[in-house]
Amino acid sequence: MNEKNVFPLPLVAWEHYMWKDDRTRYPMTFVIRLEVSGELQRVVFLDAMKKSLERHPLLKSRIVRDGWRGWCWLPSEADEPPVDWTDAETNSEVDARLRLPLGEYIDLTREVGLRVWVHSTCKRARLTFQFHHAATDGLGAIQFLGDLLAAYGQVTVLPGEETPEFGTLEIARLRTRGDHGSGRFDSRRQRFADLKLFAEEAWHLFARQPKPLAVRMHSDDQRDIEFPALLTRRLNRHEATRLREFASKRGVSPNDLYLREMFLTLHDWNRERSTWHPKHWLRIGMPVSMRTEQHDGLPAANVLSMFFVARQLGKRIDVDALLKDLHQQTDRIVNCRLGWYCATGVRWAARIPGALSFSVSERHCLATVILANVGDIRRQMSARFPLQRGKIVAGNIVLESFDGAAPVRPHTHAGVSLGTYAGELIVNLHPDVWHLSQADANELLDRFVNRLRAVAGPSRTEQVVPTQQLPPQSQSQSQQTP
Repeated sequence: MNEKNVFPLPLVAWEHYMWKDDRTRYPMTFVIRLEVSGELQRVVFLDAMKKSLERHPLLKSRIVRDGWRGWCWLPSEADEPPVDWTDAETNSEVDARLRLPLGEYIDLTREVGLRVWVHSTCKRARLTFQFHHAATDGLGAIQFLGDLLAAYGQVTVLPGEETPEFGTLEIARLRTRGDHGSGRFDSRRQRFADLKLFAEEAWHLFARQPKPLAVRMHSDDQRDIEFPALLTRRLNRHEATRLREFASKRGVSPNDLYLREMFLTLHDWNRERSTWHPKHWLRIGMPVSMRTEQHDGLPAANVLSMFFVARQLGKRIDVDALLKDLHQQTDRIVNCRLGWYCATGVRWAARIPGALSFSVSERHCLATVILANVGDIRRQMSARFPLQRGKIVAGNIVLESFDGAAPVRPHTHAGVSLGTYAGELIVNLHPDVWHLSQADANELLDRFVNRLRAVAGPSRTEQVVPTQQLPPQSQSQSQQTP
């Protein structure tokens, strides 16, 4: 179906919520950064962008007011995503910091929800993408980037080599992006049990006010983390495998393990840096994908919900009991589809004047941190590629690394995202640049990663293959392995 038969497309409640929770200092945007080896061809890349945007039209759309339909998405051919291209061969002295003529904030009523920066040399390139969260979630962004690489690879592939292939997408499926199915109402008894569980969790959300991450306020002059505020660590194949084995032997998921180590990290951090009491609550926000079979073939969109896990950690912590307890709760989230209740609650709030604005008030701390796990990045792409040492080959380039992190909001001073690529576990931190210095953000990330490494155990020595590097990045953009 042609996009003209689908648009204007009214915003669904969750998109409206993401749009309402947008601020100049805390934009509801997230960044994904790719490093590719090989010579990136500019004309082919720009053509691949256009082709991929045709497949993912929300990323080339603005929000407009359309009569009785209300606020709607409308593709804007005149306002295609800006691509800021720097060729390091002809601009060797160009500062690696990204140019932001309109600031970090994306006004969806005036521009589309995607910006792109390319910093290229003859042998390597860094691609930075800023997405508005109302237009897509992380999984949708990964799907778009997979299609972008596939479109590029189809043109630059050499004769006789394997060609990347697109997955099947249907623009008409965008109409289903706000349909999360029904709750698990198999019987009246089950319906009562599920509603009771949801009521308990809703009460906890309001009654258990979480303690924010202990931070210090910074003035604009004191900010020392440049855009994009993205810090990265990597655990090698052996460490990632050991973490999965550790979780499997205890009958839990790796995500349960990440949750436990994050709670312990937050507990130690706040106890050392603030007035701490054992009855203080820590809360971790977890994005939950609401995609079902009916969303197969869906272009990039935001089909998320949220769930919150809160704990009080006293002076003596039984780490094994904590892991088991967290597993029981996350198992409930999945089996009882509690994310459906949160998404439904947002839909109900959207019908009540002022309710959404109250829910995104800056006075409330919704979570101490956000912890998102996107899983295997390559498997989240609908496009299919030939591989080289487990890495995606797109014609004349190879995707060497993939980094990205969740947005932050007032009083939630850090967003942490995890994913795997080419066997490595990638851990990214998006710090609140107005409250965390470069040193504090690095220390927080190192503490969490060191906990994961301690669980994984001693690492095997891996052969390091030297690569051609880009010109030095600004400190906030550097990838470090402690």
